[in-house]
Amino acid sequence: MKIKLFFIFLFILALSGCITHVFVDGEVRLQIKNESDVSIARLVVLSANGDEDVWISDTIAPGATSKVISGSWVGSFDLGLSVEDSLGRTWSKVRFPSISLDGGSVFAGISEKDGEWAFKIR
Repeated sequence: MKIKLFFIFLFILALSGCITHVFVDGEVRLQIKNESDVSIARLVVLSANGDEDVWISDTIAPGATSKVISGSWVGSFDLGLSVEDSLGRTWSKVRFPSISLDGGSVFAGISEKDGEWAFKIR
């Protein structure tokens, strides 16, 4: 009987740790799917003074998904990335203002339609 109670206690303790992790997570694990027709690269966090902190440095081909990259970016901030032109010769920058991330795992899609870029959390 004591062994059974011990395992029930361990289960409840493990479950409570998982639940509190959801509410107090100070880290974001981000994965991006490139839903556009061109390659994208270097997802960065943009600061008010113009500095950039690289979050995902990989180039992501059209239709591909990035690796999961962790970062301490909880809150609301601007994101930016480089976008390859349709001929694959030059790169331009795209800015996504006021993206809000609350911590935990985030899967986002980046797409383009009629010259307008979108960052959508799935």
